[in-house]
Amino acid sequence: MYPIKYIFVSGKRVPLYTRENLQLMISKGAITPNRPIYNVGLSRWVTAKQWPELRPFFFGNLSNYIKLKTIGCGGFGRVDLMQFLVDGSHYAVKFLLHGTDPTCYRRFRLEAERMYKFNHPNIVRVIWYNLALPRPFYVMEYCPGQSLRQQMNGLQRHRQVFHPKHALEIMAGVLHALHYAHGHGVFHRDIKPENILIATNGAVKVLDFGIARLADHRTAVMTRGGIGTPGYWAPEQMQGLFDVDVRADIYSVGVVLYEMLLGRLPSSTLLQTPAPSARWQNIPEALDKIIVGMIHPDRNYRYTSVDQVLTAINWVYMNYYRKSA
Repeated sequence: MYPIKYIFVSGKRVPLYTRENLQLMISKGAITPNRPIYNVGLSRWVTAKQWPELRPFFFGNLSNYIKLKTIGCGGFGRVDLMQFLVDGSHYAVKFLLHGTDPTCYRRFRLEAERMYKFNHPNIVRVIWYNLALPRPFYVMEYCPGQSLRQQMNGLQRHRQVFHPKHALEIMAGVLHALHYAHGHGVFHRDIKPENILIATNGAVKVLDFGIARLADHRTAVMTRGGIGTPGYWAPEQMQGLFDVDVRADIYSVGVVLYEMLLGRLPSSTLLQTPAPSARWQNIPEALDKIIVGMIHPDRNYRYTSVDQVLTAINWVYMNYYRKSA
C-alpha cells in the first residue's frame, strides 16, 4: 500500500488503490519516468524517477529494456547500454556474471547498495538495483564518453601524454568524488584509469565501488593477495593489511596522475622513480613534491586526507596553469 491514495496526472485525479492499477497506468503510458505528476503527500510536482515508490515499476523490470550493445566487461560484471522502452532514454545496466559465486555476489551487492546511496556529480549515479538471483543487476545513468584508460591509450599511440593542466583538472574531479565517499565512511581501494570516466561533456565520473570498504572494516572483500589492482595498489594493500584507509586511495590517485604525466607507472621505490619535472619543462617541482606525498611507500609520509591533496593541487593549478591553454 502506498502512503497516498491518488495522484494528479495532466490535471486529472487518478486513484492508486492497488499495485495493479498503478502498473496499468504505467503500461498505458499515463505515467512515465520523466512526466511530471503531482505527489499529494509531498505537495509538489515530481517525476517518477524522483518518487521512490514508483521506481521498481520502471527500472526494476528488465522487460522494460532492450539491449543495444555491451559497453564494458570486467572480472565479475558486464555493462550493457540499454534503451528504456517506456520513454526511449538510455541507461547503463550492470549484470553480475557469476551469480552463484558468493564472493562475487557480495561484492556486487555492496557496490549497488553503496552507489545507490551516493549523490555526487563526480560519481556515476545508480538509479535502481535488483539483487534477486539468478540475474542481479543495477541501473546507472548513461554517460557517453571514454574511460581514462582509453584516452591514455589514444595519446600513447601518438607518443603523447596529458598536459599537466588537463591532468590536474581530471584528478580534481576524482578527488572530489573520493572526498564525498570518504565523508560517508567508504574507501574506494581500486582507483585506476579503467574506473575513471571522462564524459563527452567533460564531466569526470568515478565508478566501480565493488571492493570499497566501510571505515569500520566490516565489509572487506579480499582478492588474490590483496585488494585492488596490481600497479595501482598501495604497498599496504599488497601486504593484505586490513587497516587500509584513505591513504591507499591517495596512493592510487598519485599513481594515475604520474602515469598521465609520464606515460608509465612509477617504480616500486622512489629513488628509481624519475621526477615528472625532469622530463617536462612545463611541470614544476612543486608538482613533483605533491606526487611524492601521494605515492610514498610508507603511508605515514603520505597526505592524510583528500582535502590536503586538493589544496596542494589547487595551488599548483592556480599558480602555474590557470592561464595556460
